[in-house]
Amino acid sequence: MKNCKNKYVLCSAGDQPTISSKTYKNIINSLFNLKTPEKSISILRRKDSGLLKSPEGLGMPFIANKDILIKYLSNEDSNLNPILRKIFKDQFPFYGVEEDNSMELININNYKDYKFVLNNF
Repeated sequence: MKNCKNKYVLCSAGDQPTISSKTYKNIINSLFNLKTPEKSISILRRKDSGLLKSPEGLGMPFIANKDILIKYLSNEDSNLNPILRKIFKDQFPFYGVEEDNSMELININNYKDYKFVLNNF
């Protein structure tokens, strides 16, 4: 990430292949419509949309200023969810973006999830 030439990074997970390009664009556009995009994070909502009042359900995908992430990723070997909660606790604004369709909220974490997505997407 330190070698990334862009100021912002879009982070996504391989277990969410149903997220549409429309939703990715909405996540990106939402960040740049905020008053302080350099200090904010725009994320696919899990519960609430808009300015989030709780870190409940933070996950992927999201876009953030790479410097924020570099600071919090330094000396970490955990997955991103606890790191995102730390960032939230430090009062960085998180903006939840609504999904384009309900299938985008499914993580494929096991064979049952895979079969569900395969049969319903």
